[in-house]
Amino acid sequence: MRLSPEQVAIIRQAAQESFGPEARIWLFGSQVDDSKRGGDIDVDI
Repeated sequence: MRLSPEQVAIIRQAAQESFGPEARIWLFGSQVDDSKRGGDIDVDI
């Protein structure tokens, strides 16, 4: 996974604030492949 711990914390906090403490987040796309570069952050909540 190519997200920093800070980015993960920000995404988790935003999801909890928007959808409640039970919100679950799935990361998919190029950000989960350490061999890729660039790309956006694809999440499903």
